[in-house]
Amino acid sequence: MLIRRFAVLAVLLMAGSICSLAQLADAGVIAGGSFVSDTNLVLTAPCGVPLCTSTPFTETVKTEKRVFVEGVAGIRMINALLLSIHLEAPVTYIPTQTLTFTGPVGFSPIHLSSLFVTPSIRVKLLPGSSVSPWGSVGGGLARYTNDAGLPAINQGALQFGGGLDIKTRFPLLGFRAEVRDYVSKQPNPGVILFSVQTPSGLSRHNVLAGGGIVLSF
Repeated sequence: MLIRRFAVLAVLLMAGSICSLAQLADAGVIAGGSFVSDTNLVLTAPCGVPLCTSTPFTETVKTEKRVFVEGVAGIRMINALLLSIHLEAPVTYIPTQTLTFTGPVGFSPIHLSSLFVTPSIRVKLLPGSSVSPWGSVGGGLARYTNDAGLPAINQGALQFGGGLDIKTRFPLLGFRAEVRDYVSKQPNPGVILFSVQTPSGLSRHNVLAGGGIVLSF
């Protein structure tokens, strides 16, 4: 009976320690550079004359590289020797990127700001080591605003990426290097008086590479 009681007590202590580990949280601030894929727009000019036909033409939209800022919070749900699984919520902002048009018309540049909120699952390998690689995948919202007088656009977005978490001699402080890709549909380019055909599907890649600090609690 005494051995059984000790065994039950050991199991309860182990379960309690696992639960406490599962509640471990982290919060980070990341900054770096953004790289956005080019977009080919098919435009058709209006035709106000009867029986008139307009020939479509293509304009390529290039997005300026800008600095991004990301805040991310995570909660560790499962902890094991070789890996841990976290729920995370990265919130990323890219301010006022300039969009330039290269084509037959060459419209005036516009400025676009991007916000991404994408709850995700992060899987970390070797969580107890000094350097831990990880991968993340999730989805949520992309919000685009521009200065062309159009309403803000809310779209679905996917997020996937990976990086390295680096521990320091200070228990709470660590560093993170990461690359994430936020994929969404194309936002409205702000071209007026033209019929605009944008690529279908999730074709806008917002690739963000940077680093920053992470605090673990």
